[in-house]
Amino acid sequence: MTAFQKDVLALIKAALIPNTSVSLHDGFDWKALLALGQAHQIIPLLYYGIKRAGIGAPDAVLARFKSETLGCIVADEKQCHAVNEVLQAFEEYGIDHMPLKGVIIKPLYPASEMRMMGDADILIRETQYEQIRPLLLSLGYEEGVKSPHEYIWIKKGSLFLELHHRTFAPRNKEFVRFYGDGWLKASPCADTSCRFEMDDEATLAYLAAHLAKHYRDSGVGLRHMLDIWMFLRAKPAIDQKRLADDLAQLRLDIFYANLLQTFSVWFEDAEPNEVTDLITNRVFASGSYGTQNSKSVVNVTEAIRTQGQLRTARWFYLFSLVFPSYQSMCFKYRWLKRCPVLLPVMWFVRLFDILLFKTKKIKNTKQRFDQMTPELLDAEQRERHAVGLHFAFEDEE
Repeated sequence: MTAFQKDVLALIKAALIPNTSVSLHDGFDWKALLALGQAHQIIPLLYYGIKRAGIGAPDAVLARFKSETLGCIVADEKQCHAVNEVLQAFEEYGIDHMPLKGVIIKPLYPASEMRMMGDADILIRETQYEQIRPLLLSLGYEEGVKSPHEYIWIKKGSLFLELHHRTFAPRNKEFVRFYGDGWLKASPCADTSCRFEMDDEATLAYLAAHLAKHYRDSGVGLRHMLDIWMFLRAKPAIDQKRLADDLAQLRLDIFYANLLQTFSVWFEDAEPNEVTDLITNRVFASGSYGTQNSKSVVNVTEAIRTQGQLRTARWFYLFSLVFPSYQSMCFKYRWLKRCPVLLPVMWFVRLFDILLFKTKKIKNTKQRFDQMTPELLDAEQRERHAVGLHFAFEDEE
């Protein structure tokens, strides 16, 4: 673990645990801290860590952190208001629902803005979707596209809403087998007729599975890691035997043990090892949404399984980038949902746009493709195996 990584984690700990002392290494890179905070969407967390630890940050840096934190507070208030509005509407109209991920984790942080959300995730019953559509339209949302496991709704300047009709996409077969469409582990909340929740053990296993999915596919940022750490701190009475059984069924027991060891290194001064360093480096490099290179590695690997050869897989993946699926195109051109017959026309519009205005993107894509060698793919797979993961769970019997 690098000195910079240690300092960042010390500031995070200071934000989350009162009276944490922090001493930064000489030559600390404040510019890099700001860039990392933006990439991982943890600016308020770092700002409060600086303030609570009494660190003498340069005035210009502190002003920038303060300004961005204030912006996050405003955005968070709008987001929380919008989420509560949706949950209350679901309750009023008898829509079964279960908040997921950031919506349920936010209250565990000392301040809501410490845990920013890129979107809000809520599990629904697909059989009730036709009741939900007019309700969300009346609240000012625009309907996005449907994926194999979620419906997207957007309220501009307020909330990006993901309504899951299952907790995981079908390709994550182990996870789907365990959670079903999500309702297998759900129980009604005591104070409501149609809001549901998972118990602590199922929730923690779900957070681990969600983190594993992102880690394997594109990389995972500090927020996902901290969610699990904060949940563990808030729920000390977790049934460890039950959790171990659940993780074994999910085939995440080794990965989870490595996460716990990494937390010990990060926040309890345990000695790092090769695996904890792999996880730390991957997390710090990923940002909130992973890296494009990691996504390319996984997508090409997926294509190899269907196309058989690396060369063919490269071209197959390139073709899918230039001519995305109908669902992906609808996400960019939402009017295509009303006029799907124009999809081929918009494909060619996209092609000419890429050729005329995105030559740098083409060059970067080509460079990534040139890096997709059998040696790189093997190295990526070995790294995932080292931390207890696999490229594609559905291939493992």
